[in-house]
Amino acid sequence: MRKDINIEIGNRIVQIRKDMNLSQTNFATLCDMSKQSLCNIEHGKNGITIDMLVNICNATGISTDYIILNKIDQNTPPYYKKIENKLLKYSEKKLKNVFKIINDITIF
Repeated sequence: MRKDINIEIGNRIVQIRKDMNLSQTNFATLCDMSKQSLCNIEHGKNGITIDMLVNICNATGISTDYIILNKIDQNTPPYYKKIENKLLKYSEKKLKNVFKIINDITIF
């Protein structure tokens, strides 16, 4: 049973990382952990520590409920996080262009 939860958590972390289009190395750096620790968590070899969980949640904006329990905040559509993750990678110039596009297509 314990191993199963480690695999489930690892699979969710892999999906988060892939949604952010990050390599294990870059994701591990973002979350302040070693690549080997991340690899072990992703493959369910090791359980996630509280410190690692907090680092991943802080770095990605994903809730602990999602990572541990696979529960998504019912008030937030799931695609919001994907949009946010993409926007975080944009330069200021690109962000201004995105904002202009949104303003152009939004009808009030």
